[in-house]
Amino acid sequence: FCTGTGRPVGLPPPTPLHTVANIMRENLTIFTLVLFSIQEVTGSSSTSSRLRSIYEYSGRIATDEDDGGNSGFSQKPITTFDESTKSTISNQPTVIKESFYGTAYRSEKKSEVLYTEKHSVLFDALSGKPIESFVEYISPPQQGPCQEIFANMKSDFTRGYNISEYMFHHIPLKWKEGVQYDQGRYVMFQGENNILETKELPLDKSALFAGQGYHYHILEKLDELAKSTKPQMIHLAFPAHLTAYPFALKREWKRGDLLKLSMSFDSWFISYFAPKIYLTYDIRRRRLVSFTGPSHVYDDKGKLQNVHVTYKQSHATLG
Repeated sequence: FCTGTGRPVGLPPPTPLHTVANIMRENLTIFTLVLFSIQEVTGSSSTSSRLRSIYEYSGRIATDEDDGGNSGFSQKPITTFDESTKSTISNQPTVIKESFYGTAYRSEKKSEVLYTEKHSVLFDALSGKPIESFVEYISPPQQGPCQEIFANMKSDFTRGYNISEYMFHHIPLKWKEGVQYDQGRYVMFQGENNILETKELPLDKSALFAGQGYHYHILEKLDELAKSTKPQMIHLAFPAHLTAYPFALKREWKRGDLLKLSMSFDSWFISYFAPKIYLTYDIRRRRLVSFTGPSHVYDDKGKLQNVHVTYKQSHATLG
């Protein structure tokens, strides 16, 4: 039996898992404006528990789960992930369920495992587009007598994958961040101890992505990116900082079926201090192979850490 702040893992130790991490908020100086939030994860789960409704009140939001429903917040749902809806979707024969695994290492030498991730994703079998995803972040065996789930991320792509609705929850830190849809607008939120700040996402920015949206954009444009040497300008939402930043997405190299891309701040000054993100894709299989860059999972001192994550698909079934 596991003790601690996370949730015990009731399954055998996971194998390499599919993930892509990013979204961080570290107090850096104005010169090191690194709030690298990229969380590409491709996972989701039809069996995942209901994502609690988030309620808005006076510019702040809290969850009914965290305050026992007695916070005094107006019961105005910004968004919900309804379990009954998920069950209906999951039972449809046109849904493909895929599982992915990822292992996060301290460096490309793979000498130390920092954590693993278990991802599940539902795709529409006809269009091939994602419907929802669920990711669990699991501590490595060496950190205790058993493994614990210390964080999770739930995403909903039913309104489109460019700006996906999602919530990342770090359980021990009581930290939550993400994007929610509310009456024609998208709202970013972030905070801890059940008090969340919010800000409307600026939809006027070109090529704007939130959550895992940029990953699916890359998958759609893989062939084009493999041929072009010209950087592609995109904007990424950073709920941890309640803003969106411009990034340059460009090809680094192509070797056989493998394509390595880089993502960096579209500013020579900021990019000089901020670490780049490197993504390697298998063009033929349309899969993410590895991710190298800053993770939204902090180290044991609460500091930003760079990771090298390798991914492996486990299985896919027709629902």
